[in-house]
Amino acid sequence: MAGGGGAGGTEIQGMTRLTVFDEAGSMMAATEDADAIAQALADIGVRFERWPAGEQEARAEALRAQGYTTVDTVSVTPDHPDREAMRAKFLSEHRHADDEVRYFVEGSGLFTLREGGRVPRLELA
Repeated sequence: MAGGGGAGGTEIQGMTRLTVFDEAGSMMAATEDADAIAQALADIGVRFERWPAGEQEARAEALRAQGYTTVDTVSVTPDHPDREAMRAKFLSEHRHADDEVRYFVEGSGLFTLREGGRVPRLELA
């Protein structure tokens, strides 16, 4: 899916899909619309934006100016020597005390959240 939306209407490549399940695993909703995803996540306190890859450094600086202390960009390829350890860190269910920024330049990610009896799953590619 290519298109604007979510982050200033700038043309952005890639696919983002939000699927929301109930605690029993029944699907409640699904969308690939960036604005609908941003609103659904905002309803549970999660900020969602899509940024063009070329704006990575400018966006990181803007986030630091807003008070984010850490803005990381990580590159994990199949041959990365710490790939399994890094992956294992993300597989266990956990909560964050502070906001965190996840910025994907390429590749994909899957984030499963749990909030208020709902289980939103965010796929990014």
